[in-house]
Amino acid sequence: MFLLPARTDVRWFHDYLWNEAQMQPREGIHIRFLRGRVKFVGADASAPFPSMVAYIGRTNEKDRR
Repeated sequence: MFLLPARTDVRWFHDYLWNEAQMQPREGIHIRFLRGRVKFVGADASAPFPSMVAYIGRTNEKDRR
């Protein structure tokens, strides 16, 4: 599982996570966009960018929420 900046305009997003032909994540990739900005405990400010969580691997149906 990865916490990543939600930068859908960069090459790595399209090369590794997104299947443009099917307009969905690549097979085995699960993406969830986080609402708001991430702020870590002890930090003075939130991240200056939106974030997403990407999971690579199989999940069962109940995990796809």
